[in-house]
Amino acid sequence: SYVSLPRQGSRGANRRMRPVQMDGEARARPLVGSPRSRCHCTDMLCCLVFIVALLATVVLGAFGMKNGNPEALERFAHGRDSFGRLCGRDPGVTDFRLVYYTLPEGHPPVRNDSSTALDIRKELIPVCTTKCPKAAVGDEKKNSTRREVDLCPHDEVAAGHCAWYGGNATRLGFYCVDPHVFTSQISISINLQDLQAAGLRLLVAPAAAILLGFLFLGCVHQCGHVCIWLALLVAAVLPGALGGWIFYESSATAGGTHLPSWLNQLHPDTMRDVSYVLWGVSALVLLLACCFAATIKAVISVLK
Repeated sequence: SYVSLPRQGSRGANRRMRPVQMDGEARARPLVGSPRSRCHCTDMLCCLVFIVALLATVVLGAFGMKNGNPEALERFAHGRDSFGRLCGRDPGVTDFRLVYYTLPEGHPPVRNDSSTALDIRKELIPVCTTKCPKAAVGDEKKNSTRREVDLCPHDEVAAGHCAWYGGNATRLGFYCVDPHVFTSQISISINLQDLQAAGLRLLVAPAAAILLGFLFLGCVHQCGHVCIWLALLVAAVLPGALGGWIFYESSATAGGTHLPSWLNQLHPDTMRDVSYVLWGVSALVLLLACCFAATIKAVISVLK
């Protein structure tokens, strides 16, 4: 291939062109504006790994929907009252979906300072309710008073828990939280004491971060190739070994396996299906490592 370049010193339309021979490397590189047929995907390995990750996510999601425990999500979304009932779910509190934290009826007014905040928080009682409590003017200076009877379960009312100490609770999901009553004012002197106590750590932290950063870069430069091949080996061998263990335990007698309890409760056929999936992941990793060995070596050469 020849490219015409202007000779030095030439001007305007009287330019004289001279041919330049391109070497093999330059000939292999596509020029700007080259036909689209010469363009190709340069990250095929990353695309395949991304597709495998998406498929694994779908498989895990389907597995969780079929064999998971929905009560774990309900416990996270719904609070429990002082009797351990799940608000809005368990019998007796199905009509009370929200939970708020209060003090028993007749409790003295809450002082908003740091000396009593921790002790007061220890006395909070979770109560199921239908509406987050709101306070009127002056309620924060009164003892904890009873709320309307129909806002809480009858047993909570009888126990004196259906009360409110003052303040306005904000709803967050199925929780009613008062962000203001227990906020404590922290003085500048306390901040200065904290800085003085942590002064040595604050001085050492930047130097330690720089040192660890250089150590990490040196480790990558010297041992990066070993880490890459070792990571590929673990990614290929570990799923296969785990699949073999699960497949072996699937044929054991009930209750005699050494698997985790959640996995031991699965049907043997399901356990064997899990083993097949893990073996497929190992085979796929090995296949990708063999097909893209040249690319992996190129990445290692960059690290060196």
